[in-house]
Amino acid sequence: MPDTTITHTLPPGTRRIRADKALANAFPEHSRAALQRAFDAGLVTLDNRPIHRDHAVRGGDTLALAMPPPAPRRSNPPPSRSTSSLKTPTSSPSTKPPA
Repeated sequence: MPDTTITHTLPPGTRRIRADKALANAFPEHSRAALQRAFDAGLVTLDNRPIHRDHAVRGGDTLALAMPPPAPRRSNPPPSRSTSSLKTPTSSPSTKPPA
């Protein structure tokens, strides 16, 4: 699955603000740590150029954020390798006819 790119254009008249703060305000569903990792990985761009999180942006600037697809989640825990403690001896009923 390819990266998903989302964009945010700062409203006209917005004063200079750090790029990381602008994205955190625009996308509260993403943690600040995730956004910092995106900056560190070069996934945040302005005019198609990667920027640092402390880059000053202002009204009219459009930031693009390429978010990698989420890692697949396991719905069930992996099965235990040791099943010897789960086995119990079984006794089969006698099928011998009465003597």
